Amino acid sequence: MLIAEEVQNNNKMDITDGLELDNNEFIDIKHDDNDEELTSDAVDDEIMDNWTEGVNESDVNIVYDQEIIICLMQKCRDLISMIKRSTIITLFFDNERKKKNINRNLCYDVKSRWNSTYCMIDSFLYLREVIDKLFNCKHQLHLRPKQVAKLSGFEFTSNDWMILSQLHLVLRPFFHATKAMSGRRYPSIGIAFYLLTRLKYFLQHHEKKESLMVKHFKQLLLAKFLYYFETDDEQMSLLKVHAYFDPVGFATLTDVEKRSVQQSISIMVADETSYLTELTTTSLPITTSIITTNTTNESNLHETSSTSAINLFNEAIGETAYEGSTISQNTKATIINDIYNYRNYVTRFNLKHKPDIALSSIFWQSYGQQLPILGKLAQKMLSIPSTSVPSESCFSVSAFLGRKERARLTGENLSTSVFLKDKIIL
Repeated sequence: MLIAEEVQNNNKMDITDGLELDNNEFIDIKHDDNDEELTSDAVDDEIMDNWTEGVNESDVNIVYDQEIIICLMQKCRDLISMIKRSTIITLFFDNERKKKNINRNLCYDVKSRWNSTYCMIDSFLYLREVIDKLFNCKHQLHLRPKQVAKLSGFEFTSNDWMILSQLHLVLRPFFHATKAMSGRRYPSIGIAFYLLTRLKYFLQHHEKKESLMVKHFKQLLLAKFLYYFETDDEQMSLLKVHAYFDPVGFATLTDVEKRSVQQSISIMVADETSYLTELTTTSLPITTSIITTNTTNESNLHETSSTSAINLFNEAIGETAYEGSTISQNTKATIINDIYNYRNYVTRFNLKHKPDIALSSIFWQSYGQQLPILGKLAQKMLSIPSTSVPSESCFSVSAFLGRKERARLTGENLSTSVFLKDKIIL
């Protein structure tokens, strides 16, 4: 039996609501006409989110393998729902978990989140013995005939367990990728690009020992992966620009992608320089007009002659361009040097370090002063996290601390508490 130890117990949704037995004896509970056993499907306990709105569940091009997966996932969700709604089944399930010293429980998934489907499948594989015991003892639980028939419809065959194991293997990288992008250390977009690239590689390449079913599952996931991540060219281009400034993301980019990003960076720097130059030149006439309103015509003539003399001097020494143009040329030369040095620094840096979330901070703390222009751009690019999870967590913590019934904090103390919450070890 395939069991994953990566999923923590406290991340699971408990379906029992704290119902446990005081002994380890077999359950013998009789029901009467007033028993609150629910057999209808009127209540939908499935977890939905906003992302489900854009998911097309009525795809006419569904293949046979997809149909098998859909039916099996729905069977898992329906079984969880039935266990949750039935007091008798819940007590039996909890008692069997208690006998085997298992703290984990079955958990729902969200249809649009592949990592959550992995968690649901993982919980089923972990509790396989308990689930099989439930089906074997269903006639001894004093359930209504209608409930027994319904529970029998959810019984898992050996083929069902094999499919769950194969899905567990294919979805496992998505679970770990989501966990890496949702950490507290604000993973950068460069890390996200690295993870997405490696996921794509995982789906595109097949090992010799892989079964035919696993290969089919990978092909199905690859089609959806490309649809959601690579159909938007603007989004992918922006992702690559941000990834360029992260050592991990830089190592993932191809040579063609690196050259394309470097051209974009040069244009960004040139546009910013031209904007500053234009801002400087447009402010000069305003200053001149103010001076002329407070001076005589003789002063204006003197100013004009002085300016002309300066121009003649500059021409005599071969300095025909304005200072703004000189700054632009120097900046262009500097950005080329920065890009050249950055490629050398980051290549050597990646040879000494394995991919990690903290590498971008370590690299720019070491080489930021030697790359003045790219360093400023890196601050902007790397300040954007790969997901909104850290920000949402921050708002959740602030809402928790800011509740009046919990504490009366000023705005300054509240912000300090939120900032220091994950940095102070009590």
